[in-house]
Amino acid sequence: MKILLIHQYFKEEDVTGGARFNEMTRIWQEMGHEISVIAGNIDNQSSKKRNEYIGKFVTLKNQNGISVWRCSVSEHYNISYWGRLWGYFSFVFS
Repeated sequence: MKILLIHQYFKEEDVTGGARFNEMTRIWQEMGHEISVIAGNIDNQSSKKRNEYIGKFVTLKNQNGISVWRCSVSEHYNISYWGRLWGYFSFVFS
């Protein structure tokens, strides 16, 4: 089965901490499913873009055998209510 997961804060493979969606995709992959993820390009721990994403609208990465499409998202998420709202909308529109 092909599974598409849309999650704005899907963690990078080198980010520490719990991540239920990362774990779910790993389990689905072990069950033989083909997984694709659409995620934002902001690191939710630092609220910054990594250098590899600056100036790019969409980036495709292979993360442990999972296709992860990183879309451009506003870095103003933690600034204010309007910044958070713009962060959500920028992910939806990208």
